[in-house]
Amino acid sequence: MFNENALINCFIFVMIPLQIRKWRIVMSEKNNQICDFGLHKGEPYTRLPASFLIWMVGINHQKARYASEELKRRELAATKKLKCD
Repeated sequence: MFNENALINCFIFVMIPLQIRKWRIVMSEKNNQICDFGLHKGEPYTRLPASFLIWMVGINHQKARYASEELKRRELAATKKLKCD
């Protein structure tokens, strides 16, 4: 049986990072933030799993804005709408 969610997760976690490395991404200081809590403490938001970012937005975490911006950046990269050189 075809699992659409597995395919999407594969794309998010494998293909997007490969594409992002090819582009020069101008990131705001907010996107350079490091997660300072929980399991992913010390990791940049650009390296956090999408499920963790979605969870942050879903519970309206105090740093949900960073998670939302990172999810939007990934969406733009996936749809090739991310501005690059």
